[in-house]
Amino acid sequence: MKPENPWTTEQLFPETLAFLDALILEINRAEKSIDIEMYIFQYDYTGKKIIQSLQAAAGRGVQIRVLVDAVGSASFSNILAKELLRKGIEFRTYHSFTGGKILSFFRVVNRRNHRKSWIIDSKMAFISSANVMDSNWKEVGVSVAGGEISLLIEAFQQAWVQKKAFKPGINIKKLFSRIKENRVRHTLRLNNSLVLRFGNYRDFLRRTKRAQSRIWFGNAYFVPRYGLVRAMVSSARRGVDVRLLLSHRSDVFFMPWLATTYYYTLLKAGVKIYEYLPAFYHAKIRVVDDWMIVGSTNLNHRSLLHDLEVDVQLTHPESCRALLIDMNADFSKSNLVKLDDLRKISIFQKLAARFVLLFRNWL
Repeated sequence: MKPENPWTTEQLFPETLAFLDALILEINRAEKSIDIEMYIFQYDYTGKKIIQSLQAAAGRGVQIRVLVDAVGSASFSNILAKELLRKGIEFRTYHSFTGGKILSFFRVVNRRNHRKSWIIDSKMAFISSANVMDSNWKEVGVSVAGGEISLLIEAFQQAWVQKKAFKPGINIKKLFSRIKENRVRHTLRLNNSLVLRFGNYRDFLRRTKRAQSRIWFGNAYFVPRYGLVRAMVSSARRGVDVRLLLSHRSDVFFMPWLATTYYYTLLKAGVKIYEYLPAFYHAKIRVVDDWMIVGSTNLNHRSLLHDLEVDVQLTHPESCRALLIDMNADFSKSNLVKLDDLRKISIFQKLAARFVLLFRNWL
């Protein structure tokens, strides 16, 4: 089945350096505008290199807007503000805590902008799992043009003015009726409304339950809803090739511990679990049969309930083939977890993970 609204151009980047090189090339070619959303934007070698290209673009009259998350970029937001504004680049933080209003603080503290997107001249977009920072993390990104770029532009504008995506007093019955009636088909997967959030999840869950040949998920933070675990278990028992590619180590030390709490149920059902060894696996990939998604969304409660995310459905056969080749290469660099390995987990780690899971809705 062909995807709706396929991209006119599409290129997959399984390596961060190639992604950054292509991105900087397009920044240098930009003629009118560049809109950037980033969770972490560090003022390091990578950040300075990108700022240098942005400065050159601003110098030739390109309108540039940079939106970073107030939590993700907390350590560098003040430096970025001074540096970018001095160079004629518009800069804002998403859901900052300034203003002294206690109620406003509690309203926004858990709602973050986790998107990593770059819109060039309102016609081309780069979307990735990669933040702007020096790292050797495993990331996957994509560049696309045409298709549904206009939806990303609208989502950026909503975040830029920080318009409320969640309105109080919403009719829950009406909401779920709309979710049920409007099956999500977008090749650009956004979650800047409740209808999109739960519509995306419902569509993803349905695909997982009905998978025929393969379910391959690559993710940094695996703290899923139990409905997804049940769907993976059910499909594995039907003979579907279900694989989970996670990181052996993480930037958040307890996240791999949380993932192991799901291992026994998944392994017993025949799910293959791989732990990536060379570096922190930060990519976000979902493959169900021939449906393939890459972007910023984790398989956790934060991505579903709290954070702004964006993902891209691959529509070109060459990109899909490249993604499968890259995943197979990553499987070969990973440790295949066995049931016997679970006996090596310490009692302390098990108890600590169970305690942290009490707060899963915030993870």
